[in-house]
Amino acid sequence: MKCFYCGRPLKVMTNDKGYVMAKCVYPRCKLQPETDWEESMELVEADLLMIKESYRNR
Repeated sequence: MKCFYCGRPLKVMTNDKGYVMAKCVYPRCKLQPETDWEESMELVEADLLMIKESYRNR
């Protein structure tokens, strides 16, 4: 998965309960989008698409 703002790869993190999160950690990315902790990668991708759409409609 890539950041929709800067195009860099997103850092995918997991916690001890099995939840997954994606975040852009590139220092020059002005937006640095971050998803919520979700149960699967499909939900993380859906969350990222919703974030992208919300910024597009501003």
